Amino acid sequence: MLQETRIKVLYIHQDGLITGSAISLFNLLMGLRSTVVDPVLILSGDGPAKAFFESLGIPVHVIPMQGFWTTPGPRWYQRGALKNFKALVKNKAVYDFVSELNPDIIHINDKAALNAGLSLRSLNIPIVQHLRSSYYTCNFPLFRFLSAKIIQHYASYLIGISEDEIDEFETAPNLEIIYNSVDSKLADHAVNNRSTTRASLGLGPDVLLIGYVGIFSGIRGAWDFMEVAARLLESNPRMPLKFIMLGNLPATKAVNYGLFDRLRSEKPAWETYNHLKDKLKDHLITPGYTNDPLRFIAAMDLLVVTSHLGVLGRQPLEAQSVGVPVVSYYGHSGKTKVVTPDTGILVRAKSLTQMATSISALLSNTELRKKLSLHAIDYSRENFDPIKNAQRVVAIYKNLLNPKPQVV
Repeated sequence: MLQETRIKVLYIHQDGLITGSAISLFNLLMGLRSTVVDPVLILSGDGPAKAFFESLGIPVHVIPMQGFWTTPGPRWYQRGALKNFKALVKNKAVYDFVSELNPDIIHINDKAALNAGLSLRSLNIPIVQHLRSSYYTCNFPLFRFLSAKIIQHYASYLIGISEDEIDEFETAPNLEIIYNSVDSKLADHAVNNRSTTRASLGLGPDVLLIGYVGIFSGIRGAWDFMEVAARLLESNPRMPLKFIMLGNLPATKAVNYGLFDRLRSEKPAWETYNHLKDKLKDHLITPGYTNDPLRFIAAMDLLVVTSHLGVLGRQPLEAQSVGVPVVSYYGHSGKTKVVTPDTGILVRAKSLTQMATSISALLSNTELRKKLSLHAIDYSRENFDPIKNAQRVVAIYKNLLNPKPQVV
């Protein structure tokens, strides 16, 4: 029996942090372990992600690269705009490294790592570009235009992680949507420990726990969530409701760039948070940041997504993997299949009233919640499984290296 040819794939990640995109890449690499892929990883910045990825037993190299940020990215007058322009200059260090490595495929994990694709396009190695995040919130239209045009120029194949995250590439012939993955073993473990987790949070069996996961900020939807929670308490005084927010306030204060920012500055995040927290009193649980969100999500009865980024994000995938129904704002395209009518409720308008009404209706319908929960787990195992999604990615690699002849 002939052994399949191994495929050396170089993965490039845009920083050294353990964020949602890093976790998604980790799960992809985990799913690839039983395939023909031999992975090598470049991080464009040092940080905790290095040890995180090295735990998979793969080579990890740190080569500084300037990120090109568009979600929401800098405004035209901010210092970050100048840094974005630096990403349009060829990076000789990464070019020399990859030239010597000579991989079969280059796989760029995020649009922010555009500098890598721009620097490596002349090597004539197929480049797969993951499309994570949307241009929907991009602060400077020129950066949206440049990002899309440059990626279209160097990418051999595009992988969108949702229907909302392929804007500017919708008609590309070399595009496929492959959702992010969630480790089903970790999900099952979280479900099996649901009672223990709820007990650790001081929750009785009758308490309905509604959750939010993410940075505490307006654009992430934290304030919408807290406003909705206050409305739910007011309209359902006899319902045993608790709310949990996993995450933190932003670690650093926003940099002030002069008159423009002073004229449009918003109330500081901590001030907004404390004001809304007073409304919720002892109904709000805030464990802080966790690197094990599945444990807490499995303890919820509903996950609420109120992001203003135009996408649903990673949290709905994690919720469905542990059988927790999702109530979410629609993504900007209105075409998302990350959550379906069988696994949750999508609220079309970014309306606090509609969101509160949808949540109340679902909380009052125990049978519907059970039905959504069962469908959610089945949907997750089919669409968010690391091994299945890795096989889909490997099929793309093989087709790039051995393209099927076109029928004329």
